[in-house]
Amino acid sequence: MRRQRIGYISEILEYRLVPTSVVAFQQPAAAAPVEPPLLNQIHHVFGTVQGTYSTPSFFGIDSGVTNTFQGLGNLPLFGQVQFQGTLQGPGNIAFGQANGEITLSNSQGTLSLELVGPIQKSFAPLPQDFQFSVVSGTGAFSSFQMTGTIHLVENSNNQTFSATFLSVKINDTAALHGTGAGNFTSNSATYRLTDGTASLEIMGQVNVTGSIKGIGFATIGRATGKLTLTNSQGSVTLSLTSPVRHGFVPLPTQFQFKVTGSTGVYKGLNKSGSIDLTFTPTLWASSINPVNSLPIQPFFAGSFAIAINP
Repeated sequence: MRRQRIGYISEILEYRLVPTSVVAFQQPAAAAPVEPPLLNQIHHVFGTVQGTYSTPSFFGIDSGVTNTFQGLGNLPLFGQVQFQGTLQGPGNIAFGQANGEITLSNSQGTLSLELVGPIQKSFAPLPQDFQFSVVSGTGAFSSFQMTGTIHLVENSNNQTFSATFLSVKINDTAALHGTGAGNFTSNSATYRLTDGTASLEIMGQVNVTGSIKGIGFATIGRATGKLTLTNSQGSVTLSLTSPVRHGFVPLPTQFQFKVTGSTGVYKGLNKSGSIDLTFTPTLWASSINPVNSLPIQPFFAGSFAIAINP
């Protein structure tokens, strides 16, 4: 006796062979050359770090004033960081420059900055403005190049300080570099990414969601999509565009991306590059019309792999 179907249901056929015209989207597609992506922007007021400083009880008679700083702050692209290091003023010389090294660090890595002040007379106090540049970096910040000004205000009454980063320019070729994976569903026209995770240079562990739309029945066009990368510190939205392709072809595996939205510590992120995106179907199902028991629209499910290239 035939079972009665009520409403729309899905009949899942596990590991069913799918026609070649459907699974062909796994084949790699040629991509147009992409210029090396750079994160290149200027933050006029980047962020502020606050903390305490100390001065040694004894120092050389010819040495300039030397202060050691320790503080905490929340900076865009970095999140919460520790700020620590030593700055020394000009000593027994006619004219000189205060200088020193400050390290920014958190669980993602470290960034060591060299600070140099303006020309001052001998034994002058530490200035309030320093030019800085990167000496070295580790972890997620290993490819960072950053320059700008630090405005340093010391309060000698309680030996506290405030350091504001100004006119900061950042250049990083691997800010979003990393790989990830997850699951997808598709109705042949649109691929929806769910349950995805990835590990990226500047963001660390993120959740990946989004959708990709193929060219469809157009004679010629581009596949497009949008991905959202999210963690506890904020989110980054990427708009994806494939090279120009003819219609009725498999979904491409390479896309160019551009950051079109960002929140939290990543607000203001300006970056573009390329993404490799591969879909592997494992299930094939179809919605059933309850009137005539015929399939209405097939859909697919499986896994995806993603690689964001520097």
